[in-house]
Amino acid sequence: MTLCNEIKNRLITELKLNDVSVKDVSYKHRGHVGYIDGKETHFELKIKCENLFKLKKVESHRIIHKTLNDIIKKIHAINIKIERD
Repeated sequence: MTLCNEIKNRLITELKLNDVSVKDVSYKHRGHVGYIDGKETHFELKIKCENLFKLKKVESHRIIHKTLNDIIKKIHAINIKIERD
């Protein structure tokens, strides 16, 4: 299973989210620190969830990082965008 799928499945399962988009954007970071050729290292995460949107940004990000704790340790960067339902 790809890390993209692993991230998406974890968020859907653990946080009961319906609208989650995860993109591997590692190719945009070619030549930068943290980039490893052929590996998933950089991600864009887009979530539509009213409950997370209502929280302060740092609080919603903490929830996501805690949920993805073991996965986060495998990647270099994740960009999280939370929108209203």
